[in-house]
Amino acid sequence: MVESLIFIDTLSNLNSVKKQILDIKNKKIISFNYDTHNFLEQENIPHTNSDEYLSQNERTQLFDKVASLHNWYEKNKIFQELKFEGTNLLGLMDTAEFSRFLLEKLIKFLTLIRIIQNENPKKIFSSIKNFPAINSITCNSNMELIELKINSNNVLYWNKINFKFRLFSKSFSLGLSQKKYTSIKHHVENFFTFILQLNPNRSKTKSLLFLEFDIGKYSEIIQNLHDYDGQILFLNRRRPTFYDLNTLNLLKKFNCKVLNTKNLTRSNTNLIKTLTKEYSDIFDSVWQNNKIFNEIFSLEGFSFWPYIKNILLESYKSRMTEYFETILASKKILKNFNVSCIVSLNVIGETEKIILDVNNNDIPSIMLEHGYANYIPEISRYDFWSMYNLFKDKIAVWGDVQKQYLIKQHKIDEKQILTVGSPRHDAFFLKKIYKSNQKTLLLTMHPLSNIVGQNTISHYIKYEKTIIDFCKIIKNIPELKLIVKLHPSDVPHNTLILNLFNKIDPSIPVFQNKSIMELLLSCDTLVNISPEGWDPSTVMMEALILKIPVMNIILDDLFYNFQYVKDKAIVSLSGDFDLENNLMEILFNKEFRNELIKNGQKHLKNYLSNPGSASCNFAKILKTY
Repeated sequence: MVESLIFIDTLSNLNSVKKQILDIKNKKIISFNYDTHNFLEQENIPHTNSDEYLSQNERTQLFDKVASLHNWYEKNKIFQELKFEGTNLLGLMDTAEFSRFLLEKLIKFLTLIRIIQNENPKKIFSSIKNFPAINSITCNSNMELIELKINSNNVLYWNKINFKFRLFSKSFSLGLSQKKYTSIKHHVENFFTFILQLNPNRSKTKSLLFLEFDIGKYSEIIQNLHDYDGQILFLNRRRPTFYDLNTLNLLKKFNCKVLNTKNLTRSNTNLIKTLTKEYSDIFDSVWQNNKIFNEIFSLEGFSFWPYIKNILLESYKSRMTEYFETILASKKILKNFNVSCIVSLNVIGETEKIILDVNNNDIPSIMLEHGYANYIPEISRYDFWSMYNLFKDKIAVWGDVQKQYLIKQHKIDEKQILTVGSPRHDAFFLKKIYKSNQKTLLLTMHPLSNIVGQNTISHYIKYEKTIIDFCKIIKNIPELKLIVKLHPSDVPHNTLILNLFNKIDPSIPVFQNKSIMELLLSCDTLVNISPEGWDPSTVMMEALILKIPVMNIILDDLFYNFQYVKDKAIVSLSGDFDLENNLMEILFNKEFRNELIKNGQKHLKNYLSNPGSASCNFAKILKTY
């Protein structure tokens, strides 16, 4: 039995405490993430990875626990104190953000429980951010807790924003705080809205309200609404309404209007300040009810509330001004602009939650499916992110596969489902495909993000090894050009992947924000890396539309019988597989490639309705409102 446990979960200042760590006698060092594992490996310091203490089944149970807490604020009447004009401020945080934060904390918390139970140490050395969790677990023991002087950030994912924009055909990104991003976005939008006369008109003319839409991706919808006898309104708080000349021209040409919550609530500035101060005090008061919170946020008899208490309070309070601003603006939008239909891509974002909550099912709304949803009954727990059961109005799906899933799995009334196709992929069907003499392979990758809690250090190691092995094989095919496309999301693993490619071969072109259609049109084979089998990437379907053979490498070895598998449209590799032989087959076996292309077209007929005309179909529906 070891006397001391040393928990390493950050690289910050780790070198400065290395000697202190090494001098501790009868110890076990435990790494909590890939970065620290890598550092300890390189320093030849013996250690154990925290993942070894938690099973896959336990991680699944934690995901279910988090899903059950999405409406935690409804579990006690005291939380009604944080309602403002019928909207509970506690329910406004982005569900994906809250759930991801909570899942990461719960995985860490249960891991700590298992480690302490199994090792029963006399001393624990840890960064101070883990003290609330460890104290909650060891409160009835004589275990000594000693601080390691290492720094670590403890912020919610969306409190930092990577602002992306294009200028003169080049892509740029800036890392900004949420507050700074909002301020810059407000001033830029105000300037162009004034110059191009994009301010909405308050009249009796009816309006369609689009929430958080990327108008570049959905330009075909706007073009098909050219004869709509009303206003087309866009409300984008998270993303810029426009980000280049093309999107600006689109807004101007089709007479779209841009809503700005700050402008709409300019007359309410003093009220918002008063409300922020008043509710900040209410938050502080409610947050003192530890007994209530401990009962809600508990696991195996231990409360993890002390572990999340302060960061949640800080996050809510830092967003209160925006919440009040958006609630008041939403009331004005729905009252003054004669909105006939609300169109959203999800119901879990802050903007969508506020508008739909204020609307209270009064004005018709449509949720448009926006991803390559391949849910089947055995992984239905993961459709939690779509919140199908909570949405009581129309759901617009891509085709019959999605429709039948909703009817059979969620018992959703067929009348509630609109089968429209995928409007953002119309352009893919209309593109002319030119074959180049240069053989080009596009490698796309979904980064590890732990959205369902199954990612471990071993997954990072396997991911890295797969990329290294892949590049070694490609290097021996001189006639083949490799292009790499990172996922556009702002997750830390993207940086690790980029650094790895720079280390392997800096001459390999690696893109993140470049148009996926442009990259697909330049290649003749797609290889996609999926960390988790349950979550196939939409890029695979996009390649099928363009008649490009597709290989999907699944790293967690979990293989599901999705429709594209039944249709034999994609080469799926999982478990033990011969990467080199499979690559050679898809790259150079003409007969095999043609069979994949044929099967891909068959799959698209099974999966997608209205190929190439989904926007026209959807626009016709919107015009009826």
